[in-house]
Amino acid sequence: MGGCQDCGRVDERSRGVDDSILKNCRKSRGRNCYACQKLSAIEDKIERARQVLRSLLTERDGMAATLNEHHDPFANRLPVELVSNIFLHCQPSLPRDRTSNISYNERYLTDAALAPGRVCRNWRTIAQSTQELWSVVCAHITADNCNWAGAFIAEWLERSGSVSLRVQLLIQDDDSDEESNSGTDDHPNNQEVDKEAFFRKAQEAVTPFFRHAHRCEMLDLTMPSAFAQWMSNKLSAQTLGRLQHLKFDVPMPDDDAEVLHFKASPQIITLQNSWFYRQLVNWNQLTHFFAEVLYINDCQELFRQAPSLSFCEISEIEGTIEDDALNPVIGPSLQTLKIRNFGAPFWTHFTLPSLDNLYLLSLYHDSHEDLEQEFAELQHCLRRSGCKLKALTLINDFLVPPGRLFDILALSPTLEFLTLGAAFWMPHEFAVINQVAFPSEPGDSTPNFLSKLKLLSFILDDDDLDWSSTEKFVIAMKSKSLRIVRFQYKSQPSIGYANAKWKGLFVCLTNGAASGLRYIFLDHTGQDLLAKFGPDYHSRALVE
Repeated sequence: MGGCQDCGRVDERSRGVDDSILKNCRKSRGRNCYACQKLSAIEDKIERARQVLRSLLTERDGMAATLNEHHDPFANRLPVELVSNIFLHCQPSLPRDRTSNISYNERYLTDAALAPGRVCRNWRTIAQSTQELWSVVCAHITADNCNWAGAFIAEWLERSGSVSLRVQLLIQDDDSDEESNSGTDDHPNNQEVDKEAFFRKAQEAVTPFFRHAHRCEMLDLTMPSAFAQWMSNKLSAQTLGRLQHLKFDVPMPDDDAEVLHFKASPQIITLQNSWFYRQLVNWNQLTHFFAEVLYINDCQELFRQAPSLSFCEISEIEGTIEDDALNPVIGPSLQTLKIRNFGAPFWTHFTLPSLDNLYLLSLYHDSHEDLEQEFAELQHCLRRSGCKLKALTLINDFLVPPGRLFDILALSPTLEFLTLGAAFWMPHEFAVINQVAFPSEPGDSTPNFLSKLKLLSFILDDDDLDWSSTEKFVIAMKSKSLRIVRFQYKSQPSIGYANAKWKGLFVCLTNGAASGLRYIFLDHTGQDLLAKFGPDYHSRALVE
């Protein structure tokens, strides 16, 4: 009879067992004793339990990582389509109004698209599959990031799928910003940049964009002159069928720069420089035009080539036209014209029959005679055009020639919205208006003077309004349609001082001079300080 191979004891329970089965016995070919067998079986179970425990611990760690997802209704319980729409509504609203020039905040828009993916894995997956979330591409390429900017642009564009794009590309070959780099001589941006190497890397970074250029709805390009020429050559081979808004800026253009070609018919064009003669696009579809600086001859060419132009905003007009005998250029469809600064004669060269909104700011001239001539030419242009103005804004920092305001207003009987700066509200100007409105001889008055006016706005530097003359002016308007009078101060006015001055004007406005008046607003930096006035205005206190 054999003994246990582990402990050497004789296993009584092994008696009678065939020796062929006891082949594992070390001494007598017997098998293990009962106790050793049980111990071995328990150890096997413990090992299997340890394996199951390790598996459960791993599963527990994985479940703990996704615990928030299972408890978060946005990440798990709402349909994917709804979560995707929530992401889109949380994005910053981009201006869709075509009369608003578009500018993007690169960091704001980039963070807005990436923010949902920082919450959890589920949101990140949904965000990456939401094409509209990546439809605005803002890329600022500098010498510091040109090595990896291409991968960023390519990945962003791939996530945008097939939707229309709004692209802003800013190529900056010199990051030396005087304000940010002042006092930091060791800053890497102050090191000399190898422009040739930078342009080569920047071209590689921009190259992924050309595969998606046909989807561009808005294209905003700011880049050096040399890079702009390369960009133009690349875009000239593209069919920009969806392009509606082209914004182009070359901060320091080269005098010998070549013509830039864009195979597109945009409806909106924004130029930061007077590069009009170097931009070759199809102008037939152009409806909105913005420019920081435009030469007067380029302005004439614009009106000739863009018959559908309805909105034009130019910050400054410069230059001269050699041949003043040329017939005025007609802008047949122009409805809104905004000019912030005149550096050149303008009105003698244009006829604007459809103009209904005119905005003029800072009519700066070297002499009083030049300003007098400018207003005289404006008056002749309005008379020649036969336009029916509905909105007029005149803001000037210099004294206006006496009587010129009335001459312009008298040519605009259809005017509904009038905004005037402080320089127009001088006693001599009111004297001219009052003389016509209240003539000494019967029948000499102007019965239609501002008879359709709905909104009258004053823009004031301080408490510099001639209140007595203003009361007479309001009476002179003969307007039964006036609904709103608005006082907009550039600085905080004295409410106590205004209380005494406004009393007579309020009585004048509400006792028949403007019987339809419903609102009087006092604004300071856009803040409404004075609310609605009704028939019981005498019992209302002025609210600061």
